[in-house]
Amino acid sequence: METAMLAKKATSKRLLDAQHEGWRFEAVMADQLQQYADTATDEFKEMETFVHLKHAMDGSTEEIKDRLKSMYLAWLVYTPASHPSIDSAEPYIDRKLGSNYIALLSVPLPRPATDSAAVASLALIGAAYGYSRVTGLETYFAPALQEILEQHVRYFTDLP
Repeated sequence: METAMLAKKATSKRLLDAQHEGWRFEAVMADQLQQYADTATDEFKEMETFVHLKHAMDGSTEEIKDRLKSMYLAWLVYTPASHPSIDSAEPYIDRKLGSNYIALLSVPLPRPATDSAAVASLALIGAAYGYSRVTGLETYFAPALQEILEQHVRYFTDLP
């Protein structure tokens, strides 16, 4: 919880700092963000590097970095689909090949359910593993995560 609150504090501060003439939050929203930004975190200050897992990874051994290369690659591939981007907007865009026609749809085009389920499952496993590394609970989490991967290996490897 402390790490999540540190992240919320940092994001709130960045949002407030990004305001400019002509674009400001309404007073109620600005007050709420300011409350998050002002949250006392001195007791957990040493955990601030965990807010961004990149910092935790930078401090990891080469063995850990090698083991996580495939997870990092998966993260790079799927981040654009899970954050506001052209990739995540793709289901809402209808294009006609060979022309300049583009329509913005109010209902998204369907995406393969197997791909979505695999991505969600692997992301959850990766997040749990990353959390276990950062918190030092790998001996507790790793066996269960390995068992889950072994039980579902055919599902993950038989994707189209």
